[in-house]
Amino acid sequence: MFFLAEFEDHIQVEPKHLGPHFEDNIMDTLRKKVEGSVSSERGHLLKVLAQTWRGKGKCQDGTGRVLVQMGYHALTFKAQAKDVLDCEVSEVNKLGFFGDCGPLRIFVSGSSMHPSYEFHDAAGGSAPYYQSLELNENIRVGTALRIRLLGVRYESSQMFAIGTIHADWLGPAGDTDDVTGIAGVGEEIIPPAQALLN
Repeated sequence: MFFLAEFEDHIQVEPKHLGPHFEDNIMDTLRKKVEGSVSSERGHLLKVLAQTWRGKGKCQDGTGRVLVQMGYHALTFKAQAKDVLDCEVSEVNKLGFFGDCGPLRIFVSGSSMHPSYEFHDAAGGSAPYYQSLELNENIRVGTALRIRLLGVRYESSQMFAIGTIHADWLGPAGDTDDVTGIAGVGEEIIPPAQALLN
């Protein structure tokens, strides 16, 4: 899921930045270049944390820029098949539903749900949803779900996955806007010593 890893990259530095703030400029340039990028090797690179090493700069012929090789630690989000993630449903249609987990968009088809789920189309102003009378569960926009990933695909700026909720301990955990059913939410917190006195 989340990894702290070391990478290396080449940074092009404009001649005007070859001054007293050189270190700050190359870190700013590195962050703009790599933060938010997606690749199958790195996953989604969330944040550059620190520089680990830096090579000597070399002048590029014809551009006047300085090419600097450097290593850095970064925090990444990388999903893999068989990972189990919590996500929020963002779209429901007759083929299945989409869920979002940070930068990852997950699709769960109707065949990857429990057979008792039935699709209910939008009617009377209500949004489409899936309902299982057998499991007493609904899946609609905003529902919190636990999903197992079956496969992940990486593109230039996004990650996509297909998943399933047809297994034990997977499926709806409730609506993300409804916190009344979560233990401790909205209740007064009593310190342990005071609880013993009561």
